[in-house]
This record gives sequence, structure tokens and C-alpha cells, in this order.
Amino acid sequence: MNLVSPSLIVVMITSPPNTFKWRRMIRKPLRELTHDVKVAGRSASLSVRFAVGKLDVATVPRLRPRIQALLAAEQDAHGDLAFLNMTDGSCNDGKTWYTFEWALRHFPDADVIFKQDDDTIVDWRLALPRMLDRVVPEAALRPWRRLYVGTLAANYSCPSVRDGRAPCAAGALYGFSGDIAKWVVDNAVIRKGQWEDMESCLWARRFEEEHKQRFLAGLGASPREPVPAFSWRLDPRGLLEALTGQLGGACGFYSQSGRFTPVAQPGAKTAAWVHPVKQEELYLQCVEDREKGCRVPMFPNSDYPALLHFRLPPAASDF
Repeated sequence: MNLVSPSLIVVMITSPPNTFKWRRMIRKPLRELTHDVKVAGRSASLSVRFAVGKLDVATVPRLRPRIQALLAAEQDAHGDLAFLNMTDGSCNDGKTWYTFEWALRHFPDADVIFKQDDDTIVDWRLALPRMLDRVVPEAALRPWRRLYVGTLAANYSCPSVRDGRAPCAAGALYGFSGDIAKWVVDNAVIRKGQWEDMESCLWARRFEEEHKQRFLAGLGASPREPVPAFSWRLDPRGLLEALTGQLGGACGFYSQSGRFTPVAQPGAKTAAWVHPVKQEELYLQCVEDREKGCRVPMFPNSDYPALLHFRLPPAASDF
């Protein structure tokens, strides 16, 4: 690995096999959203793939050959499908582990591997600097280590983190540096039926615990000085909180009664990413309306959904 070459960022967008139209829509702005991205003042190279599992057994038998043929044609045309060795269902059935396994096998030198939901829109020109400039100094050599970045799962939005496993990332968008991804692939046990983002957070805590024990063993049984926790803990500063404006574009939040409270938004006026965007009309508004953009409630089922404003700048002639 060239220690000072552009960083390699791999983005794995989880996608059901038969959502051809949705993938086609996602691809349209991708070149713009991944162009001229920088981290800590250096160029970053992004490789984006759609993580697609095998057809579910519930798929109508007579449709299976047709869907397989369409997937083959899509791969021939775009070359961006990552076919996983598992039956597709949801990310809660182990798909996330297979997603990291595929990414690590095909991009072993990746600095960070992201898992992204297909209803998340990310402007990587904003997202990567906001996440990684906090944790990667300009002079830092690659490979980067012990990074856990993405959307913060705050306790008011994700009650599962209240059991002590925090800080955690929410499933809309998160990433591990290559060393953590490799540890996950080599050591994690797939437990189906778990919320995939909370399971990934447990992987992070287990990574820490294993490295803590190794570190302490290297010091001997009774170190003379207290050992700082940063010796083994992951760096969580790249986990950004929507409600406090760290993603940018925070307009306000809704209370449990449905009352909207606007908030002053210093700094960034547009969000680096938004989720969930499940309707085609809203998705197109987010990426095509360069004047008004779109507003999306992040964590819509939580106690305090944060309303985020997402707007792309005027498109350059290249796009």
C-alpha cells in the first residue's frame, strides 16, 4: 500500500435483487456525488457497489430465470453489483456480514468500508470530510485504524443503545476502517434476527474488548500506571448526530406530541446525507431540485425526529 496515495473508500449499498428501477435512479447522481472528494486535504477514491444477495425461495419460480437474466444484463452494463453468497431478505438476516466480507475480499486495501441503506442519499463531498476530518490528521499515514464512522444512534432515537453498548452507528450509513472490517469478517458470529446496526455495534465492542486484553497482556498483569482507554477503543468522533446539526441542515425536531421546534443552525446549511427516502418522487426532488432541495425527517419513528434539509449545489457542466 502506498501510504500517501489517495485513500480508498468502499461504499456498499444494500439492495434487494429485483429493485432494478431504484438502482437505476440511484446511479444517476452517483458520479457527481462521488467526484472530487477529499479527506484531510487529500484526494479520496470511492468505489460504490450494490450488495445483492441470492433470490429468496419465495420468488415465483417462473420469474426466477427472468430476474437472473436481468441481473446479468445489469452487471454487464454497469459492473457494480456485488453478488453475495447468501439468500437476500433483509439486513437483519446476516447480510451485513456478507457485505463486509465481499468488500474486504475484493478491496483488501480499503481504508474505510461503508454500509449504506438504499434509501439513504449521501453527498460524499460533504459526508467524508465531516466524518473523517475529525479523526484523520492531515499528516496521517495510511492505513487508518480503529475508525467507526457514520450516523450516530443516539439514545433518544435508538433505545437499544441504552444497554451500555454505545456509542453506536445507526444503519442508514456507517463504516469501519479496514482493520475492524477484517476482524469482523474473521471473528464475528452471524446472529439472524438482530437489528443489524446494533449487531454491528456489538462487533465494535467485542473488537475493543479483544484488543484491550491483548494490550493489557503485553503490559503484564500489574501495570504501574493507569492505562488510557484510547489504547484499544475505537475512535467514535466520526459518528455524527443529526439533531445537533453535525450532519448539517438541521431545521428542527418533532416532539412526541407532534409539535415542531425549529433550531438555529450555525455552520453547514445542508445535510451531508438524509434518510429515509423511500418514495421515488422525494428521491428525485432531493437530487434534482437545486433551488429548494428536500426536507427529510431522520429517525421518523423516534422520540425526536430531526428534520434535515438536503440540497445539492448547481450542477457543473461535467454532470
